[in-house]
Amino acid sequence: MPQVRLSRRIPESQAKPPLSTRLEDAQTPVLDLRVSNPTVTGLAPRLSEFKTQMRSALEYASDAYLTLSNFAQATLPSLLIHKKEIQTPVVERIQENLKYLLSSSAHSAISVLPVEGAWYAIIALPPIHTDLEWATKILEEEEVRVHPGFLFDIHSEGMLVLSLLTRPDQFHEGISRILQLVERAL
Repeated sequence: MPQVRLSRRIPESQAKPPLSTRLEDAQTPVLDLRVSNPTVTGLAPRLSEFKTQMRSALEYASDAYLTLSNFAQATLPSLLIHKKEIQTPVVERIQENLKYLLSSSAHSAISVLPVEGAWYAIIALPPIHTDLEWATKILEEEEVRVHPGFLFDIHSEGMLVLSLLTRPDQFHEGISRILQLVERAL
């Protein structure tokens, strides 16, 4: 992991890594086991030819680039049997973090965009900085990692993307720090 320059003068022996909103930085080892099945749905009947072509393209991409490893193939039956045990804690964590984000930002200058599934939340900060400037400021001043919106192809300024998979205690602390920084900036 690259070294992070801390903006405050803290003796290196006392420096702590920044709070993270990224799954990659979780303390628990995470096995990268990706299993997916792309589908094409929701297209109007008059677009059936396009739908057929799109399905064909997705099947090609899946076969050529998204093949399952031998390990994933061997593990998949067991994962499907235990999917509730795996999914339940993840869903509970996402819901807990989202509930905290919504309640703590309710009377602040931060807006939370509707969550459309997945495990990310998008927040809109006052447009006094770009999303990259906000993300950098939050990292340097509050030691909290967030993703600037442009990394997710969001073209509005002041948009940040947060992972809802972060441990709740870290997530709560990170949100508190972000809210304090925004309050000071206004």
